[in-house]
Amino acid sequence: MASYFRVCVLIILSLVAFQLSKRSVSGAETIGGVVSGFLFDAYSRTIRSLQGVPGAATLGDSLQLNIAISTAAVSSRADYALAVDRDHNNLVLIQRLRDLRSMRVLETGTRKIERIVLSPEGTAAALLYRQYPNTVQVISGLPASPPLLPELSVDALNSEFSAFAVSDDGGHALAAATSSVFLLEAGGSARAVFHANRTSSVAFINQTDGALVTDAGDNKVFSISKISSVAAALVLRDQSSGVAAPVAVRASRDGLSVFVLNSKPAGIVAFEPKTGITKAFPAPLRSPCSTRSAGARSFG
Repeated sequence: MASYFRVCVLIILSLVAFQLSKRSVSGAETIGGVVSGFLFDAYSRTIRSLQGVPGAATLGDSLQLNIAISTAAVSSRADYALAVDRDHNNLVLIQRLRDLRSMRVLETGTRKIERIVLSPEGTAAALLYRQYPNTVQVISGLPASPPLLPELSVDALNSEFSAFAVSDDGGHALAAATSSVFLLEAGGSARAVFHANRTSSVAFINQTDGALVTDAGDNKVFSISKISSVAAALVLRDQSSGVAAPVAVRASRDGLSVFVLNSKPAGIVAFEPKTGITKAFPAPLRSPCSTRSAGARSFG
């Protein structure tokens, strides 16, 4: 159920973010309707479409690929996915998800990749290897000409990480442990840039040197500026604004809105830091998040 809840996190955040930022649907029109995006279903280990307009979409069928996937990350903005071929442990770039798909092997026979995280614009990715030594590897220049940068060891931090993030230029990666957020730098060094009660998620803000962090212990959302130099944290919202056991956070593409997924109770808090406008969107009583099947329920 934990892996399937991660799918629901992606569905809810992506749909609400699209809806509230008033972005138009540029997805392809199919027999089943509009395809507004794609995501990796960690339960079935397939890439699936989001059918319907943002704010009222459901999980569609799995894409038919000629490889079995162990893990993947999808960038609907750039129309590609990074995936690991389960049978051969190859890192594969899958492009043109909306029509004629093409595949390209970026690296063969890698060590086990446990997790792939994309930057906000999908121009960089971070790969988490969890077989000793534990390392993080960054890929930049996605999807056109992605070079794999040297791996960064995280063994010295002696922490179990709950979340990762990578900047759009691939120059910075963040690793969130129980109470701290570390900046992973070239050469393998790492330094703490933020401390909290219980860090649950971290995300870079598009094309900036700033990031968002949620603290599930204190029910707070923070903005961290100047990550690469003198990091400074600011509380954006707390429990009095509806933040309750947050598990994920995203910024809109223009950076003007922030979307937080609560878990207790489940729902979305959307707010604009500059204007102070805050909106709450409780999760429906029955949705794809309440079952392992992709039912016909929508997020409205």
